[in-house]
Amino acid sequence: MKATMEEPKSTTGHQAEQDEETRLQYECEQALLRMRFSQPSIEEEWERQEARLRAAEQARKRMQRRRRAWGAAIGIAAMATLVILFSWRRETVHGADGIILCEAQPTTAVTVADDSGNRPARTTAIRPGQSPVRQRGAVLSARQADFTQAQPDSAHTTVVTIPRGTVYQIKLSDGTQVWMNADSRLHFPSRFTGTTREVRLEGEAYFRVAKDKSRPFIIRAHGVTTEVLGTEFNLRAYPGAEAHVTLVEGSVKIGMPALGREVTLRPGQDIAYADSGFTITEVDTRYCALWKDGRLYFDNAPLKEILHELGRYYNLTVEMEDDPYLMQTRLHFVADSSETIAHIVENLNLFEYMSVKLDGKKITVTRKN
Repeated sequence: MKATMEEPKSTTGHQAEQDEETRLQYECEQALLRMRFSQPSIEEEWERQEARLRAAEQARKRMQRRRRAWGAAIGIAAMATLVILFSWRRETVHGADGIILCEAQPTTAVTVADDSGNRPARTTAIRPGQSPVRQRGAVLSARQADFTQAQPDSAHTTVVTIPRGTVYQIKLSDGTQVWMNADSRLHFPSRFTGTTREVRLEGEAYFRVAKDKSRPFIIRAHGVTTEVLGTEFNLRAYPGAEAHVTLVEGSVKIGMPALGREVTLRPGQDIAYADSGFTITEVDTRYCALWKDGRLYFDNAPLKEILHELGRYYNLTVEMEDDPYLMQTRLHFVADSSETIAHIVENLNLFEYMSVKLDGKKITVTRKN
């Protein structure tokens, strides 16, 4: 298996017909999934997940007998506009057997560092099941950290690091609540003492900002400055991918110094930012932060991105065959954190065109012949 991306090799005769048949079957299946699940009920998604996936597999078999009939359906589905809510982190590397989308981390501890900048940071590791501890007035536990009673000290910056496989909640000194997604880091003062409330984010977080008209709340992340007075929004800024801000309620002002631009979002809008520019789209905010409630939702998302997010969420190494067909595959897929990764792998294997194998903390995805 080659370690770099290749374009599909040209074929002739019988092989070309088989390839065309495979492509048509795939497009039929995806058209059916998009039409059937374009506006799903969130609760029904979780309750009916297995039934839906099995129905998709049965539909795929029916499509083998009805390829011509589905031609019109494909044309109709192609005209639909589907919004991808997120742009996932891309830190792929090429291994001997395929593409390593992400790698499992050895630690499962949340770390809280008290950094003065003049001496080595004092770090506290909080592990699953550990009893709460106090650090300079803050209460740290396995699921959340409360800084509402933290001691004020302008010389100290607190850095909370969330490992893969963990979602964590932080309550800042002003009462702002922050839900941190896996593989993320937040920098903030133990107490806000100035005329602004400033934090710095690496990764993804959902903010419910406490209202304070006299002190704007400012988040710096991945070249974007987000300024609010009191609102709810999701901010995603993993290295190597576009930064996204999705506004749920209130108003936010987005500054992009590299572009010399500043825009204001209204509820239901998402801005995607990269060094080359930005785009603003209307989105359904019900889905933008399901991760904080232990749910993963993907609508017409690339298989590669789904696998990467599963690797981050479950702290797994994920390797994917460098196959053009798999790279182009898009899925509608949902998962709940209460499900074991073995069960999720079982559901992914219902799609006949790929094989997903779980070996300890590693998932390997290949195309079925």
